[in-house]
Amino acid sequence: MTFWLARINNYRYRLGLLIGCVIVTIHLVTILPVILPQINGRTTFFTPYTQWLSMNLTGLGVFYFMAIPILASLSSAQIISDDLRSGFFWQINRHKKIWQYALTTQLIAAISGALTVMLPLALDFIVLWCVLPNITPNIFLNYGNSIFPGLTFFADLYYTHPALLVMIYLLISGVVGAGFAVFSSLVAVYINNRFATLSAGFVISMMLTILAVQSSNPMLQSPVLLASEIGLKAVPNFMPTVLATIIGFIIMAVIHYLGVKRRFNV
Repeated sequence: MTFWLARINNYRYRLGLLIGCVIVTIHLVTILPVILPQINGRTTFFTPYTQWLSMNLTGLGVFYFMAIPILASLSSAQIISDDLRSGFFWQINRHKKIWQYALTTQLIAAISGALTVMLPLALDFIVLWCVLPNITPNIFLNYGNSIFPGLTFFADLYYTHPALLVMIYLLISGVVGAGFAVFSSLVAVYINNRFATLSAGFVISMMLTILAVQSSNPMLQSPVLLASEIGLKAVPNFMPTVLATIIGFIIMAVIHYLGVKRRFNV
């Protein structure tokens, strides 16, 4: 454990987190000076639940969620790419079993990618929660926020337990970030190109987003659209989505392991 903790202690593996925090800071600096003077008793419209980045999909919100694949890739998901470039990959695999190395690097990528995406969003919400009135949204006054069943998972929670819905979407965003980080790590095993490793997830995400927006079928989805609390298109049922996510992680784990094994045997 100490060995791997020392390995992830690299500033390059925190670039995604830094960029995410910069985006959140710009969001806060941009909206707070505008909305604070307007509160004056209008607490229903300006609450942390209506203004945090996942609900306030203006330019910065869209930019953040579209950038999730790149942010997640700029994490400890780069470890295996660095190991292959430096030759350390073959040295470490003389002392560890291949499956152990593959599993460890995937877990590190997943946890790092999840935290890279979740922490800036959590910071954004916490700051707004400390500054704005903690008022539960009203189903009539906040009707224009596009939180409807079929567009948002567990939409009813928005008008009853909004903090719980925030936590659910923080978790969903983290899972999406973990998925893209693992995918970046997987690509690194097969392609010796850092740019391709960092951008492959973003390219695929953009293609899926375009297809999802053009289609009315809720089963055709983009992960970055599912990560946002405000509904941009109809969402599929939650349990099939969870099942598909688990299957996706298993498939990536198997492909990643096969790639690591192939590399080691070359």
